[in-house]
Amino acid sequence: MDYKSIVCFLRVCELHSFTKAAEDLYISQPALSRRILALEDELGVKLLDRANGGLQLTEGGKLFYSDAKKLINVEAALKQKMEKHRDGFYGEVRIGYSSYCFMEPLMHAAHMLGETYPNIEPDFQSMSPRYAIYSFLHGQIDIAYLCRGDIPQTNDSVIEVIAKAQSVILIPKGHKLWDRQYVTCSDLVGERFAISKTKSQVSDSIRESFEAKGVFLENALQCESANTRIFQIATGRYIGMDGVYSSKYFDYYADCIRAIPCADMDFNFADYCAVYHPSNGNAERFVNCMIENSEKQK
Repeated sequence: MDYKSIVCFLRVCELHSFTKAAEDLYISQPALSRRILALEDELGVKLLDRANGGLQLTEGGKLFYSDAKKLINVEAALKQKMEKHRDGFYGEVRIGYSSYCFMEPLMHAAHMLGETYPNIEPDFQSMSPRYAIYSFLHGQIDIAYLCRGDIPQTNDSVIEVIAKAQSVILIPKGHKLWDRQYVTCSDLVGERFAISKTKSQVSDSIRESFEAKGVFLENALQCESANTRIFQIATGRYIGMDGVYSSKYFDYYADCIRAIPCADMDFNFADYCAVYHPSNGNAERFVNCMIENSEKQK
């Protein structure tokens, strides 16, 4: 069955005129009539009744029109789907994230992606930072959304800062700095820190920045986990450092620990970042949605 003949038949039915259909399809009226006659001969059914100067669908024509319309719609949808697949606007994007990350950029980006690229499906997977990096490097996820200090730089990946973290010092209740609105590095000279052993907690650049301002961390208590670090700070013998996206989190441990802004230190290890391969079109589109949303929030 000739596809073009089916299209011709549908246009004649929709426009109720051979003349208008021929003009719409950019063919001559005799050529259009021959296509319809050939279609009727192939089917063995008369589709159109041209009696009395009018144009009416026969019972067989009505049945054929209904199914032919469905066939054309399926063909158009399939063609559109393949075009989107060819252009990378179809499929899924796998995002690995750590539960401690600021989640709003992910949720807003998913909403924006759905509006802009409805055929790209985000797949969110919560995992530890170490496993997220392993999964990213081994192609099991397309994007890793983590703190900057957790992300290794590779030659074929791009790291985008999604949300800047504000530098804060964790002060235990009863400490001399407890009532301060902000602190500077000069206030921290001689203080003992409790830090996590992970590279994300104190990178070499952070350590060097502190030492340049007279704050030395060689005597810091090395804690096995973040929970242990918080516990040690809460005992009152140590202070800590952190990066917080918004001041609304400063009083998270309000009963025993205050998170006080550090005015002259940028703990960029805690910036929330997305790492992806630029060759992955869907990953790049999702990250662009995250960046666009982040810029709107400024």
